[in-house]
Amino acid sequence: MVIDKNVAEVVKNFLLNYAEIHGLLSPGRSINRIIQSDIFLPAEMSYKSVHRDFLAGFEENNTLKLLKYDAFHKL
Repeated sequence: MVIDKNVAEVVKNFLLNYAEIHGLLSPGRSINRIIQSDIFLPAEMSYKSVHRDFLAGFEENNTLKLLKYDAFHKL
């Protein structure tokens, strides 16, 4: 699979939405959204589970379904 700007943009948008839904802000940081803060996964989630959730959002015939974990992790 060729990783181009479109694929990188889809992954980026997915991760931003995923972080908005599931992410936990770093404790002790300002709640002000203007200041960028660290966002953590809940303890029961892993990078692999995020990748599985990403793949689950596509139909079988979608080429993004072929995106391997290593490429997803690097993006």
